[in-house]
Amino acid sequence: LKAFSVYRGTSLIPFHKWSSRNAKLLFKYLLLNRGDGFIAKDVLMEILWPDQKTDKTANRLRVTLSTLRKILEPELAKGMASSYILNDGDGYQLHIGDNGSCDLETFQAELDHANAAADASTSLHHLIKAETLYGKGLLPEDRYTDWISDIQERVREAYLKVLVQLMTHYE
Repeated sequence: LKAFSVYRGTSLIPFHKWSSRNAKLLFKYLLLNRGDGFIAKDVLMEILWPDQKTDKTANRLRVTLSTLRKILEPELAKGMASSYILNDGDGYQLHIGDNGSCDLETFQAELDHANAAADASTSLHHLIKAETLYGKGLLPEDRYTDWISDIQERVREAYLKVLVQLMTHYE
């Protein structure tokens, strides 16, 4: 899929703003798992700092969340609630707004449309769009990040099925 980039409205958040690796990983995790509702802070701490003591990682998570809020909303005053990082007790969730989108979700929607299409022509149209969206795969820069690799593999398998369907059609 496309290279990692985040837009706030129509403005690209510059790459140099993402200097915190953990803030970027936290954003990616919350984005890719936003359909799961609020993610417990214990889960987030284990994702970012596996096998480390909770007392140390709890403070690191607070700092990382603060950093992520500043990246997404640089004008946000201290103590104000974020529009993007929602909190519900000990859980966090990413809210990308009603008009927000993620290319992975668009890829999956194209696959769903292709599978639900009533005719081969419509299905082919959606398969081609899905194939075009795939690009270099999901977050190739995070190839060795454990929790991402499972999702990458699932998306890669879906992409290979698209290719098989396209080849079969053109054969």
